[in-house]
Amino acid sequence: MSITREQTATGTANNHSNCTATWSSAPTDGNLMVCWHICPGTYGDTLGSPGSSWTRAFTVGSWANPDPSGALWYKIASSESTGVTFTHSSTPDQRVILFEYSSTTGWPADPFDVEAHNYVSSTQTSFATGTTATTAQDDALAICTVGLLAGTGLPTGGYGWTNATYDLDSLSGTGVNPTSNMGERILTTTGTYSDTASWSGSYRPITGIAVFLPSEGTTVVEAIGSSDGDAAITKADIDAIVEIDAHTVLVPE
Repeated sequence: MSITREQTATGTANNHSNCTATWSSAPTDGNLMVCWHICPGTYGDTLGSPGSSWTRAFTVGSWANPDPSGALWYKIASSESTGVTFTHSSTPDQRVILFEYSSTTGWPADPFDVEAHNYVSSTQTSFATGTTATTAQDDALAICTVGLLAGTGLPTGGYGWTNATYDLDSLSGTGVNPTSNMGERILTTTGTYSDTASWSGSYRPITGIAVFLPSEGTTVVEAIGSSDGDAAITKADIDAIVEIDAHTVLVPE
């Protein structure tokens, strides 16, 4: 199977109850959408929501300044518009990052598997996400997140990840504003997973990692006949197949 990032979007709002990120085009029905949203810690206990149809994978933070607070959300696209808007009960500075993913085998109604998250109320130059429980299948998507209260903007040079192969910064302004980054890693084996974000400068971080599972494909083996011409398929016929697993369907002639 193949997992493909189709598009990304970012959004920023300063001292405002709404924060919108706009896709270049409406997401395709059935695709996975992932959203990382952060704001200053004093507003974290009411982080806001992108809508009732989104599910929260985790929240992270101390819910107090000068720490950031954040949440990772996900949804299977269905008749989407080009914008995703977070509505907050207060007017904090907010940052949003969106990724959209397709899969050659599709996505189940709830693709979430495992997660880990971490924060510390002291300044750091790098910070780990924590380690997930064992993933449920080989092929999967890991989303890594980090947020800082960076003050005057993104850390010089942006962010780096130990394992993520693609990442995207949010926007940031001036003052005590949050800044964030979301990364991806395509997994091919089951296991426990973590990542470490790094940046220049010293800030209080929040981090997290979540794994999402695409639907498992079905292999159809057609026109399998009995070796002796009988309609029945014997164990010997099945043993002749080079590779067969739990997702292989045998279709007799």
